[in-house]
Amino acid sequence: MQPRQATIAALAAAGALAGLAAHSLAPGVRLALPWFTYPLLVAALAIAVPMLLGSVGTSGAYQAMARLWSGIGALGVVLVSAGLCAGLLALGSPDAGQAPWLAVATGAGLLAGLAVVKLTIRRAGARRRA
Repeated sequence: MQPRQATIAALAAAGALAGLAAHSLAPGVRLALPWFTYPLLVAALAIAVPMLLGSVGTSGAYQAMARLWSGIGALGVVLVSAGLCAGLLALGSPDAGQAPWLAVATGAGLLAGLAVVKLTIRRAGARRRA
């Protein structure tokens, strides 16, 4: 296993433990959110992350951008795994709340934003080489 894969697996395990703890501490948390909150959150973060990384990158702080990229990726992996773990545990209980799915949507939006940046960088590199 490569170090990057081991790090992602460790972050996912830490997120699963956090989801287990969140489920046991607040099993039936109900949020007053409409149904469109989750896709809107994913879309907003998928737009906000490239804007944030782009603004840091254009200022010339490439080392800060690399650290921010790693931090956003780590936070996204932890949130998705924590939300999935808590959400799957909540499916079996009658008090299934919405909070775990909010964590999944937030993490998915962060990871989608990183995917947009990565795709943009690859396309720009391919255009330069052509």
